[in-house]
Amino acid sequence: MIRLFIGLSLPDAISDQLIDLYGPLPGARWVHPDDLHLTLRFLGPTDASLAREVDEALQLVHLPEFSLQILGVGHFPPRGRPHSLWAGTAPSPPLERLQARVEHLVRHAGAPPEKRNFAPHISLARLERAADGDVAGFLAAHSLLRTEPWTVSEFHLYSSTPGEEGARYAKLETYPLGDALLFKPGAE
Repeated sequence: MIRLFIGLSLPDAISDQLIDLYGPLPGARWVHPDDLHLTLRFLGPTDASLAREVDEALQLVHLPEFSLQILGVGHFPPRGRPHSLWAGTAPSPPLERLQARVEHLVRHAGAPPEKRNFAPHISLARLERAADGDVAGFLAAHSLLRTEPWTVSEFHLYSSTPGEEGARYAKLETYPLGDALLFKPGAE
């Protein structure tokens, strides 16, 4: 079994801007800079057969490239003791369409349905016993975070390997976005 998820990588300039948020926050374990990403669908432990089916299904995604922008920070859960910090995205119907298409295809490939609603974000830190005041200070200091938009031209199938310093991720496959449709409805 291999732990898998589907996600978007970030351009270096966007990752660098997020890394600049990292700082002294007692109880925070910051995500390794190479592992910053936006998860479209977590699959978890997956056997080789399902992994092949998912890979084949994801090759059927034919959606155009789109623009995406990071906007603001927050924490999970939204109420109660926070366990993680994140950077959010500006509203993006094309991102929602991509995620819905991915969800449909991985379910068709045999993965169980996702039970959580899609909340697009980039995880920045896991929190272990972080003081509420320190978390509130981080959120206040970075509430106006806004990156330049970038073009999302591909998405990836990743593996996730747990470790003492947190999970590390590796891209297994890349799926391009763009005008890949050879036949468009209404075209003759």
